[in-house]
Amino acid sequence: MNIEALDEAQGLTAEMVRQWLKTQAPRIKLTTNVMTVTGIGDVWTWPSGDTIRDAKMDVWLSSRVKDIALLEGRTVQFLLREINPRMRLGLPSDAAVDAHRHAGGVWIGCHGELGHGGSIVFLSFDRDDNSAAIWDGEEWRNMEAEMFESLPSWRFWPCDAHGNKTRWPERDGVPL
Repeated sequence: MNIEALDEAQGLTAEMVRQWLKTQAPRIKLTTNVMTVTGIGDVWTWPSGDTIRDAKMDVWLSSRVKDIALLEGRTVQFLLREINPRMRLGLPSDAAVDAHRHAGGVWIGCHGELGHGGSIVFLSFDRDDNSAAIWDGEEWRNMEAEMFESLPSWRFWPCDAHGNKTRWPERDGVPL
């Protein structure tokens, strides 16, 4: 399986994987400067005693993520969703909004914490007049000015006309 082909892996970095591993402490332990067959390096150790070397995680990222998923007893996609959540804080860039227009230009917006007064809505941005419209289930309605001003604290992700998440717009492999 090539994890880079999964939408959940878009933008994934070795540093994101390391950060996730650090949040799993003390269950998963990082030991530094361990002598291994290939030299000195850092090692992540699971309660079972299984280990994964940190060396060259940038180069072998796909392999390392598959190994971690196996040790965690999870699917690769499940693990990627934890490591690389597909909602980004702050307004999407003008370039991202423009690039996503070919797919309908609809975005998922999440405000607050779901289950604790937060909500998810579908939005469409109009960068020409610095406004947005919200789908209310029946029609698009212009967003009130004070709500629009709060958008930088929201989380966003592009979606298709049916609300399915799509890949974040990219240029030359770099998210816009």
